[in-house]
Formats: sequence, C-alpha cells, structure tokens
Amino acid sequence: MTSALYLGRFEDEGAIRTGRRPVTGAPANISGIDSLSAAATPLRIFLVEDSTTVRDLLTEYLQDVPHVSVIGAAESEASAVNCLLHLPCDVVIVDIKLREGSGMGVLRALQERHSAEPDAMIRIIFSNYTEQEYRKLAEELGALRFFDKSSDLILLLGYIRQLAKR
Repeated sequence: MTSALYLGRFEDEGAIRTGRRPVTGAPANISGIDSLSAAATPLRIFLVEDSTTVRDLLTEYLQDVPHVSVIGAAESEASAVNCLLHLPCDVVIVDIKLREGSGMGVLRALQERHSAEPDAMIRIIFSNYTEQEYRKLAEELGALRFFDKSSDLILLLGYIRQLAKR
C-alpha cells in the first residue's frame, strides 16, 4: 500500500491527516521565479520523498520560510501522481529514487498532464543521485532545478525563498 501525507483538505486511502489548515485561493501564477508577491497566496509545495526523516526535515525547514506552505507529501510515484492530479500546488520537490516507482516517473506524468502549460508547476529534483544522466533526463522532463541532497539543502531553501518573495 502506498501512503501519502496531506496537509490540506484532500484525503484518500492511506492518507495521514494533520492538524494544519488547508491553503485556499487560486494557484499562484509563477513561471520559473516570476510573479508571486509577498501579499499573494503562500507558495504551495508538495514533496515526493520516501524517507520519513528527510521528508520531516524538509517540511520543518520549508514551513519556516515566510509565505511558504507544505501542503502534502507522497512516498511513491503512484501516490504522488494521484495527489498531484487533485491537489493544486505551485512547486513539487521530487526525489529520484522512491520505494515504489521513481521521481522521473512523477516528472513524466506531470509533463504529460501539463504539456499545454509547462510552467504551471515548478518541478525541482532533490536527490543523492546527481549523475549527469539523471540531471539531463530531469531537465528533459521539465525539472527547473536540481539539488544534491548531500550538499545543497541551503541552496534549495534559498531558491524556495526567492520563489516565495516574487
């Protein structure tokens, strides 16, 4: 069974509920790091990460960034794709290797879904698998940025801060 964490109103089989309030309002219209003002709806982030420790750490750090809300997370490709079909977000942060499926499969599904609007959702890779072939494939599948888990957490958080300020 795959599991997903939802920090908003969307629920599904295997969901883990939290006490956080859902983010309401229309999706922010951002392209790269274009137009999200500080007064606008918070930047809504969805995590695709199978490690509970990494997911919890990322959530904690991201929730400390002003104008950012982590709205949900998934541990597997299938769960992530299902969630992202129903839960609008501005940014998805994806690990490449998952317990079930892969982050590249998530990117591929998002690319197919958003082919008419490639900038509708910012896709970021955060992974220990940083070889050039992964970076190239991620870029081909619409990932805007690629961060190394072992050394780039501060860079990832800085990039998210930039996105949230616009």
